Amino acid sequence: MGWKGFLAKEAYIFSAAAAFSMVLASYDSGQRTLEQAADAMVKTPPAQTQVLPKAELNVPIPENFDPSSIPAGPLVSFTRTETKNPEENVEPIIEPPAQQEPTNKPVAQPVDRAPPAKTLEIDLSNPSETSSTGSASTGSTRGGIGARVSPGVSNTPTPNTTVVTSSTPIATSTPPATPTETTTPSTPTTPTPPTTPPVNTNPNTLVSFNATAGDQQIVLNWANPSDADLQSVVIRFNTNGTFPTSITDGTLLTELPATPGGVANFTHSALTNGTAIHYRAYTKDNTNLVSTTGSNSTATPSDMTAPATPTGLTLVAGAGQITVNWNANTETDLSGYFVYFKLSSAATFTQVNVGNVIQHVLTTLTNGQQYDIHISAFDTVNNESTRTTVNNATPTDVTPPAAIGGLIVADVPNDN
Repeated sequence: MGWKGFLAKEAYIFSAAAAFSMVLASYDSGQRTLEQAADAMVKTPPAQTQVLPKAELNVPIPENFDPSSIPAGPLVSFTRTETKNPEENVEPIIEPPAQQEPTNKPVAQPVDRAPPAKTLEIDLSNPSETSSTGSASTGSTRGGIGARVSPGVSNTPTPNTTVVTSSTPIATSTPPATPTETTTPSTPTTPTPPTTPPVNTNPNTLVSFNATAGDQQIVLNWANPSDADLQSVVIRFNTNGTFPTSITDGTLLTELPATPGGVANFTHSALTNGTAIHYRAYTKDNTNLVSTTGSNSTATPSDMTAPATPTGLTLVAGAGQITVNWNANTETDLSGYFVYFKLSSAATFTQVNVGNVIQHVLTTLTNGQQYDIHISAFDTVNNESTRTTVNNATPTDVTPPAAIGGLIVADVPNDN
């Protein structure tokens, strides 16, 4: 037999296999009856067929398939044999042929979990020959096609027999269409934008900043901003009449830890009274960023200490006057004393600046009237001491009248 005959034989075998696969598909789905499939096999033989030696095509069929339901035709004969394991009491599982995977993907090997499937052997030889299984067959008048059913995959095929099982798809002249994978588009998830780290900005300036002058000192008071990262307050100063212009200008007075929203104070001491001090305060955060502007305040320290209260006060009353005496104070900045006096019956004292002396005479007083007197000391910036305890005195006229002059004494005659 030449190559043309060989091709014709192969075409005939695969045509029969394809037709019978249609039978099985129709049986499982209910869309086509086995009779129609068999008729299709008769009506669509391969072109230019020829009688070939006996061949068998074993095709897996369902458990409940009954070949007798198909009437014997001129081209079809069936032989059914049953060889079933009595201990096996489960329905065979017929798995459909695996879908053809794309060539660029590895093909997963199917796992055979089903019991042995039944097969249908199609006899392509003379219909008058009987199947080797020993069952009766229906003859064929045209080229001879016989069918034989047996459980499981048959043993070693007889010569001139083609075996097709459920694990191997039946090849046809038309390749199967490439399966189309249908996917349901998912709703795109809006990506969450990355969290932008907060920009570290310069801290705020002080809420308030005040300088209060004292004697050779200045007291500074301030309120901090509420910045959470506030770390410290830096204070600088100038004595040249101008405020510092930056965190590095002027003289550093102090840098103190700061509590957000808190209040604080600082005393600048050992100053020269009368010299003005100009301050500027800056805030600093925990990354050493400094406030862009500072807080300004100025003050001039001065002497605010009053002299001590004078001691040794004495009063000497005279005619229309009272002499006031006291002890001298020792302060270096002492400027003088004040003498206060009034009638004891009056409400208001009269102040007299007597200068830096230790005695003073109050004159033009009314004799016989009592006067209240006390004194105080003051310094060069008019800081005044407390006043002494009130003392009193009464001016008195102690001068006798003048002698009588020009008096003439004469004797009267005859007055005996």
